[in-house]
Amino acid sequence: MNTIIQQQIEALLLLSGDPLSYSKISTILSKKEELIKEEISQLQKGYEQKGIRIITNETHAQFATAPAEEIQTALRRLLKKDLHEELTPATTEVLAIIAYRGPMTRAEIETIRGVSSSSQIRKLLLRKLIERIPNPFDLRSYQYRITLDMLKHFGYNSLEQLPNYEELAKKGMMLEEKNDEEKNTKTQNQQQKGKFDNKFGNEGKEKQLS
Repeated sequence: MNTIIQQQIEALLLLSGDPLSYSKISTILSKKEELIKEEISQLQKGYEQKGIRIITNETHAQFATAPAEEIQTALRRLLKKDLHEELTPATTEVLAIIAYRGPMTRAEIETIRGVSSSSQIRKLLLRKLIERIPNPFDLRSYQYRITLDMLKHFGYNSLEQLPNYEELAKKGMMLEEKNDEEKNTKTQNQQQKGKFDNKFGNEGKEKQLS
């Protein structure tokens, strides 16, 4: 049996229709955001065998229909077929990068691909497969992440249900850590070189003066 909070959350999601942020639900119900997330997680489990479900990402939740298992596979194949027909391989690649390694900035995406990705990002935004959010590390730029619409199209409740998500996301994190280490090492080497040049450059000038 659902708790009062879960019933209130269901009512809010049903009334909204659109994705509703955890922070907004928290404010309306005067409950901590972590509690809201826990209650929604419990609700998701309760809807596993029903005709509707709740899909979530890092910040929002939304009600969606849940096709019966016997037609869900066919629907996924149809949607995937349509998606790949309309998206170029390059755009599909950008979508995969954001899905498994986002949220991330355009510069980070282009660093991984090695080419400009502005056109692909624009197409994904128009299709509402990704969305743009403020970059918490640099207010002058934005990050991109997967939308709830994208999850809904593929029949997933969360990013964690994507094929091999944990494994591929972990590999992405390891690669980022390796790149950071290489950048730090390069910076340290440049700093050491600068000190070396300054030291021996000054000594050379002193010798010339003497």
